[in-house]
Amino acid sequence: MACQVERVGRPDTQVVIVSRRTNVERKRFSLAHELAHQVMGGSRDSARERERAMNRFAGAFLVPEAHLVPLAGRNRGYMNPPEILQLKRIYGVSAAAMLVRLRQVGLLSRNAESHAFRTFARDWRKREPESSANVEGFAMFEKPQRIERLVWQAIAEQLISPVRAAEMLRIPLREVENRIIGV
Repeated sequence: MACQVERVGRPDTQVVIVSRRTNVERKRFSLAHELAHQVMGGSRDSARERERAMNRFAGAFLVPEAHLVPLAGRNRGYMNPPEILQLKRIYGVSAAAMLVRLRQVGLLSRNAESHAFRTFARDWRKREPESSANVEGFAMFEKPQRIERLVWQAIAEQLISPVRAAEMLRIPLREVENRIIGV
């Protein structure tokens, strides 16, 4: 979800919220997609065409052609699943997004992409193969911090109680109390 938040006494700000249940690869793509909406804005295209453009931006942002093509090799007619999964780990995107990006940059034909989604990649849009754990690769560094920072600020300014902070941070009250006193 993306929205604009009105703030009292401060300029409004854009916010993007991504589900905690979504794997890190899909979170990264969703965030890049929402960034595209902010950067590119609206257009006269249909909603479907606009969303395609935002997805293409997200793919180019996360997987730059100038870096991907030399790495994957030029003039590819086919790529096997281990190659695609290795590239997905390098760039921190979903396997389905990597497959689409390989077609977008011309390394795979539309037929090769279509064949992959009908065969070995048939469920990649629903279930991420070899998803990164939250303690490795890109996932290790991509933990949202703004909400946590705002919660601690709200405690310091006595806008919320430690009990409410514990609920919002999803940590024990004792831990909140210890952190407040610097323990």
